[in-house]
Amino acid sequence: MSRHKKESKAQILVVDDEELIRTTLEIKLSPDFNVTIASNGHEAIEKINEQSFDVILTDLKMMGVDGLDVLRTARKSPDGPDVIILTGYASLESALEALRQDAFDYLTKPVDHARLHRVLTIAVERRRLTAENKRITAENERLRTFYEVLLNEIKDALFVVDSSLNLVAANRICRERIFAKKTAKINEPIESLLPSWLKEVGRDTFQKSLKQKTPDTFEVAQSSRGTTRHYLVKLHPLPDLLSDPKGGLLALLTDVTALKQLAQAESQAKKLEGIRQMATTLNHEINNPLGIVLGQAHLLKQDIENGDPAWRERLSVVEEQIQRIAKLTQKLGQVTTAKEAEYIDNRKMVAV
Repeated sequence: MSRHKKESKAQILVVDDEELIRTTLEIKLSPDFNVTIASNGHEAIEKINEQSFDVILTDLKMMGVDGLDVLRTARKSPDGPDVIILTGYASLESALEALRQDAFDYLTKPVDHARLHRVLTIAVERRRLTAENKRITAENERLRTFYEVLLNEIKDALFVVDSSLNLVAANRICRERIFAKKTAKINEPIESLLPSWLKEVGRDTFQKSLKQKTPDTFEVAQSSRGTTRHYLVKLHPLPDLLSDPKGGLLALLTDVTALKQLAQAESQAKKLEGIRQMATTLNHEINNPLGIVLGQAHLLKQDIENGDPAWRERLSVVEEQIQRIAKLTQKLGQVTTAKEAEYIDNRKMVAV
């Protein structure tokens, strides 16, 4: 038998003041357990203080320190070994006292070795499962604390659900801004926590993302008291959760209201810039024929005063340029609001 295999066996302490019984138990149990022998209660307590055992098998009636004393010593620690009492002097009183002291079992001599083996195996397995459960519980608590701290550092609202869409975790931002019920509890159906503006849009999307195990993104708006907030919702399937082997879903809700407002402002600014540029272009186009009109009008006045017949030709040029101006003002009216069109009236254009 390899040393590794031997070390993997459960540690059993056998306590009995009769050498024949100690030796017999050691021989019977050694193939499946690592057996340590103590010839009396005092020696047993010394060994308990020196090393760890999974199970103690002790005689009840011994001189000085008896089996109940050994039991009390073993059970002082919450993680102490389980104790099985053996006695050749069975009585209801001693059995009840052993059970009150949290003995794992109470067996009578002569020992039925098959039954003893079963009881030891059960005790060892229970101890292993208890230790594993404590380890998993401690690990889950550590992870829960870690994730809770991590989630609360995130400035966006975030929650996690299992495959049944029951709440697994949520950060403070989510509880304060998103959940309809502030006292959201773990394992509570997410549908009872989400407000109507998110529930109606998200229900089918959550199911689809979970089923197909694919990320998804959608926008949702929250209207309240005349104001509207916009959220970008990102869904990320989780392959597995500690509490759900079928996995779950992480939802991240980012408030994009400010970005929406910025985008709208930028769009409005671009429109205004376009209008400004067009107005500048039209202003330039109008000034050219206006300059011609003013020049021709000045010459026309001189021609009329001098009696020169060229005034008819100059009047034709003036008429042509006025028609050109009319077409430009018509275009300007198509790209400006009624208010802007009012502002650019004939008097102001002529003044320019």
